[in-house]
Amino acid sequence: MPKFILISIIVLSLQSWSSVNLEAVAQEEVPVLGYKIKVDYIRVEEEKGKKKEKKKKVQGELLAVSSDTLYVLSYDWLFAIEKASVRKVEVELSPSISGGLWVWTLVGTASTLSHGYFLFASAPVWLLVGSVTAASASSKSSKLKLREAELQFQWEDLRRFARYPQGLPPNFQPPK
Repeated sequence: MPKFILISIIVLSLQSWSSVNLEAVAQEEVPVLGYKIKVDYIRVEEEKGKKKEKKKKVQGELLAVSSDTLYVLSYDWLFAIEKASVRKVEVELSPSISGGLWVWTLVGTASTLSHGYFLFASAPVWLLVGSVTAASASSKSSKLKLREAELQFQWEDLRRFARYPQGLPPNFQPPK
């Protein structure tokens, strides 16, 4: 009997794999995203015949990195930022969970209302432990920060954080 069950499970799983039509899946449905990125850069603008350098910032998803350009998608706008104008890059490797920890601290502290007189002991414990944990989580954010001097050597390393590490596909259209 156990052999029959094992064979049945294998046959059913193989059958379910064969029923997936991979060609029917649109590119937009594939949940692949680049890392969140913040870029500080200089943009040269002309005003009344004079060239002015303006500091700019863009925040969004890192789409691709070429030898001389960084492509960032921000709110349906595609920014192509030249390597020479980039001053600082910050890549968020993992999102911070400190916000959720603060919520749990407040909910846990509020739950001590049901403790009666023990509230005077349990509420401070919730506040102390929760606030220390949340503060620790926010100070240990996982970010890669590269300044202008470091970018000269680590520019190509940014590719591993892009949605398209080999460059933008031909005929790429930003999502709308």
